[in-house]
Amino acid sequence: MNPKTSNYPSLIYIIVFFCLLFYINEKKAFAQKNIFKQETIKSLTVEKVTFEDAVKSKGISGFSLRLHLTEKVEGSLLGLNHALLVAFNKADGKPLKSLNRFSIYSNKQGEVVYAKGFKINKGPQIISFNSNSATTVTDLETDKEIKTKGDDKHFPLTVFIPYYVLDFPSGKQELTAQFYFAEKFYKLLDTTKTVLYKRPAGQQTYRFEVDKPIAQTVKMGVDELQATEKDGDGKDWDWDITSISKKAPDMYWRVELVTDYKKEVIYTSKSSEDTYFNKWLYEYTPVFTISKGDYITITVLDKDWMKEPDIMGTWSAPMDKIVERATKGTEISFANVKRMILNPPNMVLEAVISHVKVDTSQKDWDIDVGVFEGAFAPDLQCKVTEGDGNVLYQSEVADNTYELKLFNARFMVDVGSKETLTIEVIDKDWVQDDVMVSFSLPLNELVQQKKPRILQKNGVELTLEVQ
Repeated sequence: MNPKTSNYPSLIYIIVFFCLLFYINEKKAFAQKNIFKQETIKSLTVEKVTFEDAVKSKGISGFSLRLHLTEKVEGSLLGLNHALLVAFNKADGKPLKSLNRFSIYSNKQGEVVYAKGFKINKGPQIISFNSNSATTVTDLETDKEIKTKGDDKHFPLTVFIPYYVLDFPSGKQELTAQFYFAEKFYKLLDTTKTVLYKRPAGQQTYRFEVDKPIAQTVKMGVDELQATEKDGDGKDWDWDITSISKKAPDMYWRVELVTDYKKEVIYTSKSSEDTYFNKWLYEYTPVFTISKGDYITITVLDKDWMKEPDIMGTWSAPMDKIVERATKGTEISFANVKRMILNPPNMVLEAVISHVKVDTSQKDWDIDVGVFEGAFAPDLQCKVTEGDGNVLYQSEVADNTYELKLFNARFMVDVGSKETLTIEVIDKDWVQDDVMVSFSLPLNELVQQKKPRILQKNGVELTLEVQ
């Protein structure tokens, strides 16, 4: 073989290799050049917003913004990852704060936000550069496709915000939603460039009014659990690698607030080890807030070190049902949970005491000694104490009056307690205070009170409402 001609194939391979490398680099540069240009184009915009108040999503109440999004990038070469961020401001322009700064509905600054990621793919991937291919939209959280409408350039997205997140009193409040988008562009050779959240050009705000219902602040826990001996498939819960014995589940429980869109985990308990029965003595969730009537979900799981935990069962109920079953010690069974008994919850009760009136025909409460002319009416004060005398609330003093204005008293009580709550109406005096009347109410009775109640005694009348 001629040594000179034997090198020709190798040389041809080298030339082809460098030509391919040049071609790929040119395609990469072309793609990057065009994609970088797209940063100046608003790729998504909110064309229309439909607001709905008092929405129930799996037992959680809140409001929803139905967004009609439109894709504005024409002839996009590659798939884009988008993220939508919705921020909320109050009427004074200040950011709306969250009652729980660690909520999935809040940012690090404790402000209410809603973030959603989704991916837009345009037909075949980058090699084809087909600008006329169909568009698919995928939710990155659930990995499910979002249905598009019309010419595949428009698709809906629902933003649901629970009332329990909002840090303002019950009642009406005007809010403004601001919409931001972030985009991550996928390029050749897996290189990426991320664009931070930005306001697209045009009007991207929406003003609306919500009517927040009464909130409840609670903490709760599971007292004991008993599992079935077999799982849902009739098999042993945990397989013992020694094959000598079968293991019982490693049970634990979670308290969750679940909607059709997101699941907020309030608390995860410690797990039991290899047992069909376990008690969690005095283990409670942190204090959390819900709207009155919202459903709280308890999920019981079997911990596995080799795979995802098995869900043994879920049970949901509003707080009044939880209180009822916990105080009675009612056994609850569901799915593969043979028995569950709840700890009596702790609740922050808001006792609204209004229309405190004193019969004017009663004796003169304050004696006029010529210093304060006409000071015959009492100097009214209302005080709330629990069974051991601990003062839970004490109102301001209303001087020289037979009527005390509305005020709110907030206090946390153990709904399983057999102690009483005492409400005293006092005539404050610089010499000695006079207790005009004292009402004693069992805590369990107070927790289950549904309607405003009028209390009367010794010429004193007040209206008590528990929220």
